Amino acid sequence: MSAVSSRPRVRSMTSTAAQAAALGAVTIGTLVVAAVRALAREGLPSLPPVEPAASVDGIAAGPEVASRLARLRVKTSQQLTNQGGNAVANAKARTLLALAQAPILVRPSVVASHIECLLAAHEVHAAHQAEMNLLRVVQADHAQVLGDALTAACREASIQAGFPTIQMSVGVGGMRRVVATDQTGRALVSEIHPGDETRTPSVETELVGVTDGSCQDVLNRFDRALEEAGVVADGSPKRKWTGGVCELSLAREFVRQQIVPASRSATGGAAVRRRPQRRAAAKLLSNR
Repeated sequence: MSAVSSRPRVRSMTSTAAQAAALGAVTIGTLVVAAVRALAREGLPSLPPVEPAASVDGIAAGPEVASRLARLRVKTSQQLTNQGGNAVANAKARTLLALAQAPILVRPSVVASHIECLLAAHEVHAAHQAEMNLLRVVQADHAQVLGDALTAACREASIQAGFPTIQMSVGVGGMRRVVATDQTGRALVSEIHPGDETRTPSVETELVGVTDGSCQDVLNRFDRALEEAGVVADGSPKRKWTGGVCELSLAREFVRQQIVPASRSATGGAAVRRRPQRRAAAKLLSNR
């Protein structure tokens, strides 16, 4: 039999799970605070103090990140306009101040150079281009970090559900893939889409190879463990019973890999058995 548990709209992850899964990731505020202070010396002495938190309560996902940043940029832009200041410094500050308040995790090695480019801009056009580049990179890297965190959560949930042998990979479009198997040959296969500015992240998990009616119990354990790992989605996980016909592409690929090697092995064995027969026939013909 085969059954699927899906979370088509993952909203966020708790900070504990994401921080543990995303080694090397930090809140974006910790990276921009020095840049904001540099702007204060450059020509915006009335900037509000920035004290970014060391962690965030929940890490937003997908389009929610873009919408939060847009709202924060509008707010900071209005504040800066009321305070005056030169146009170049304002263009830099509106994005940096917005990022300082955003619940976003990024890797310093990916983002730091783009912050430096924004600070180095001397003209309004260059500042606008640099801030757009910075926002794009921040949102893309945040999606990568969140995708890694969701993948780690699926890995741990699979283990807790009784599937300790894990294989992980990244597919087309950045889709994460987790294949977890047990000693009986059953498998939990998960496809994780990290999401972007237009798509909410999703997690789909299919149970393959179960013949004793335990699908519901296994998926219950998996879903419970995923929630304990900090994955927050809209509503309860959706269940679909497939009647033994695999639905996820990763599940179909897993089943093919289990069948094809076996058939090749059988064919190879037959070929080995036929070789002595061919050599004997060739010897007989040469003696005629």
